This record gives sequence, structure tokens and C-alpha cells, in this order.
Amino acid sequence: MFNFLPMDDRAVSPMAGHIDAPFFADIDRRSIKPDLPLDKYLLEVAARTAAQAALAIVDGDLALPENAIVDLASWSDPHMAKLIEAFAGLGRPLADAGIWPVVEGSSAPRVSFSDLYAWPGAHTHQLTPAKLANVANAAILPPSIGEARLGRVRALAAAVSLPLSPSEDTLSYWSEAIVTHLAAKGRHSQRLWRDFYDDVVAVYAATSIPLSSLEGKRLFPDGDGKLLRATAGGLAGAPPVFHRIGKDAGRRGEGPPSPPSSLSRKFRFLSQSIEISEPSLRVFEKAGLLRRYDPLEVLNGLNGVLGSSPIDNQRREALIWAYRVWRNTGSKAVEDGLREAGLSIPCLAGWFPASDSFFSASWTTIGRTLELYLHEASPQSADANEQKGKLVCQFCELAARRIRRSTGRLVALPWRTRST
Repeated sequence: MFNFLPMDDRAVSPMAGHIDAPFFADIDRRSIKPDLPLDKYLLEVAARTAAQAALAIVDGDLALPENAIVDLASWSDPHMAKLIEAFAGLGRPLADAGIWPVVEGSSAPRVSFSDLYAWPGAHTHQLTPAKLANVANAAILPPSIGEARLGRVRALAAAVSLPLSPSEDTLSYWSEAIVTHLAAKGRHSQRLWRDFYDDVVAVYAATSIPLSSLEGKRLFPDGDGKLLRATAGGLAGAPPVFHRIGKDAGRRGEGPPSPPSSLSRKFRFLSQSIEISEPSLRVFEKAGLLRRYDPLEVLNGLNGVLGSSPIDNQRREALIWAYRVWRNTGSKAVEDGLREAGLSIPCLAGWFPASDSFFSASWTTIGRTLELYLHEASPQSADANEQKGKLVCQFCELAARRIRRSTGRLVALPWRTRST
């Protein structure tokens, strides 16, 4: 501050500019005594003048740099209260005064603290203030005004009980708005989506808002471009969202096979054209928004997925899918899972649990002997006739032929059949 001549660094101006007034200074003219009536009055006049100037710039739509209003209106402690009182005395309470500049693209060039947000400071590529202004009509202070000014505006907003940090609901809305925008534009660039999901993680970390608050929001596009609700455990009307693993760029056929289409209502998959970086993927998984697709996990829960009365097509597709899972991995864990999965097998008399069926002549040597015996005994024995119906179809006419066509070979899945 100035008293005709500049004082030293103890006489700090409450605004980002100089104040020159006939203050009552110390004898050495190094600082003022702000509690003295004269100095207090002069500071109050300065605050009222700054408020009037800020309002005049806005009301007159004067072509001045956006920093001018910020510098005039963002006073710091210990004199912040004087500026708040000055705006109130002019009939324009600071909480409601639409004087603050925002990033270009939103519907209003200036807004009040009630509608204003400060960007959390994360460096982003897709979830940016400029894009949010255009897509979500977000009123965000321009980061270009600098950290010092941003800090002063934040402090002033907090003093009138209107902090500028985006809330949970606001961040969720912003995230969904960008996802909808990207999906509507048909953007399939892996880099673009990768950047977006990295941005989401960065912004939520910068605001200290838990990423789990995004559960249930439409955040992930599927293969058809439909936006799926983010959940790893499932919500009412929203199955879990799975992310396929084991695939490389340009090799989408690699990795565990997806569940059969007849069971697809139980599963939702992130589009294979969408890429999420490994660090961000781990964060999403930890937040319960997404889960990696583990066919063994699905296999272990197959009974629950099929229900108590599956149709033949569901049984057939489940059997073929189980075969492909086994062929893809061949691990002991998968073989154990197959034995416990409760798969049904197409037999001569219909579908029967694998544990209650028998290999027929076309499968094993013992099956050839058993089938011959049951055919000869069935006319004289009702039990033999019943058991004959549980012989597995020749090369699984209802399912294995389809497997043979799709893979070029036929193998026996490691399910547990009854001993003969």
C-alpha cells in the first residue's frame, strides 16, 4: 500500500493491486495502523471503490481483461470482510453478484459464486474445463488467471459459504456428459478413451472425492455404443460391467471367450474398442465400478445364471462356451470348475446332468460295450431302457457337431460322468 510513497512489505495490499491513500502511518512510514478510525475508514472506502469498479465493468460490458475484475474483487484477509460489506452496501451481495469470468463456451460469460466452480488443478486431456463448458455448460474459472488469483477467489467464496470445489453430483454429471459426448460422436480412438478414463481418475484424486461415487452412472460404452451403468457387483436392473483381459491391440479374438448370447442378459461388457490404462483399470476395480472378466468365476456361477429351468438353446450354448473356456485355458482350475458347474449333456432321451449320463459307443471303448448291453437289455428291463436314454448322443449331435464345425476338432470335456 502507498501513503503518497510506497511503504515496506509489511503494508500488504488486500487486493492484487496498489492502494494509495493518506493513511496514518507509523513514524517511520513503513506501515499503517488499520484499527485506527482513519485508516479503517480509508480501507472501507477503497473496498467500496473496488466493488463499484468491478460492477461497472460488468454492467457496462467494458472490454477489459478478465483479470481486472478478479484483481478488484478478490480481497484477502484481514480486510476481506470490508469488501463483502461493500458489495452488500451497494445492494449487490457478493454471493449473488454475477461478476466472475468463466471458461469460454458456457451460456453466460460471467456468473456468481452460486454457479461458479474452480478447476481442481488436475492436468487432463478430455475431461477439461473448455470441453465441459461446451458439453455440460459448466461455469469454471479460467485456469489462465493463475494460481495466485484462483487462490484468492477460492478464499473469498469460502468466506461467503459458497466453496467452489465441485461436489460429488457435479463431478458425476460432468463425467457422464463427456462420456455421452464421446459416444455420440462415435469416437473409437483407443487413445481418446484411455485419456478420458485417466482424466476421471486424476480429477477425483485431486478433489479427494471417492471414485466409488460414480457407481450407477453411465460411464462405459458397450460394443453397440450403449452406455452401461458403472458397477462391479451389479445394481437393480444393471448387471456387472466386465472388462475383457488377455487381448492385445489388433487381436480382439484373443483372450477368454465371452459368455453365450442366450445368457448375455446376465453380463455386460465394455466395448473392445475402448482402452483403459492398467493403473486406471485397477483404480476402477478397487472403486467397484468395473470388474475383469474371469470365465472361471462365471463358470462357477453357471447354475445360478441358467436358473432352474433353462431352455435347450441355453443349455447348448452354455456347453459350447464351457468347451471354449477349457480349450482357451486348459488349467486344472477350469477342469475342476467344469466338474462342479452342473452342465447338462445332450443324451438320447434329452438333456441330463453330466454326472448322471454315460459315454456312448462313439466316445469310448467302454461306452461301446455299455451301449450294446443297454440296447439288448432295454426290451426286457425298464431300468436298462431308462439308462439307455442317458447315453450321450453320438458325437453330441445337439452340441458337439457345432463345436467341431467351429474348432475343427472334437475333444471330451473333463466333466464327471457316471461310472459303468
